[in-house]
Amino acid sequence: MTHRILPIFLIMFLTACGGGGGGDNTPNPPPVQTDTTAPVITLNGDATVNHEQGTTYVDAGATATDNVDGTVSVTTTGTVGTAAGTYTLTYTATDAAGNSATATREVIVADTTPPTITITGGATTAHEQGTTYTDAGATATDVVDGNVDVTTSGTVGATAGDYTITYSATDAAGNSASADRTVTVADTTPPAVTLTGESLIVLTEGDTFTDPGATADDLVDGNVAVTTSGTVDTNTPADYILTYSATDLAGNTGSATRTIRIEAIAGNDDITVLSQGIPGSEWDLGLNAFDSGGGGDCRNDGGAGCPNISWTVVT
Repeated sequence: MTHRILPIFLIMFLTACGGGGGGDNTPNPPPVQTDTTAPVITLNGDATVNHEQGTTYVDAGATATDNVDGTVSVTTTGTVGTAAGTYTLTYTATDAAGNSATATREVIVADTTPPTITITGGATTAHEQGTTYTDAGATATDVVDGNVDVTTSGTVGATAGDYTITYSATDAAGNSASADRTVTVADTTPPAVTLTGESLIVLTEGDTFTDPGATADDLVDGNVAVTTSGTVDTNTPADYILTYSATDLAGNTGSATRTIRIEAIAGNDDITVLSQGIPGSEWDLGLNAFDSGGGGDCRNDGGAGCPNISWTVVT
């Protein structure tokens, strides 16, 4: 029994020691390391973005880094539409070992901007009291809906003062805007003064003058009292000016003028030079001349004292 076991033991020992004989001392190669880690994607900006409808969306993008390859390119899939809603953009990065990673961004498109109201004319308007006010209105545009209807509220009264007209517009998303116009009503127009009769009256010296007067009408106050200033002396020829004035309750004054012309009595300016050969009394020096050719001074003698001068009396 002992001789049978021993050989078997030796064979097993040699096998465990490498089989005996000359052995190979070359070391085993290191195990191969495999890249199983995907890149890490980092979004630029937030993972959820609110975007104003009607404007152009520009995506901020993303970056990716890998523990083996370093920076890895990122591809983006998905679109952001123009209609209101939520859109998803997907960012994907794959390293050289084929490991892929993804990240997503939600873009919420919504119309949150109210329409823009443009007042036709100015935001402040002066209106003449006593006349009819016609409002110029307003228009409204929206970045999504385009032209939007405008509603007007408020009134402009007939009494002097400030009034407010409000314009409102609401888009399809329910965003509302408003704008105001201030209308200032005031009486700035003076009464209109109308002469009764002509603006030029011609009289003869000594005539009696009766002023026909004038009337005044105001847009707000109606008939307004007229006051007259100026005087007329019919005994003295000249032009006289009468001024008619009227002032309304707002302090506006209107006026008109009339000219009264007094003419002298005809003939008062005539001068008698000769009457049947006799000088008129206005010529107190008489008719005289001086004859240098041998005569002398001749006065009221028909030329007898001045032989070189011929006298002809015209009657």
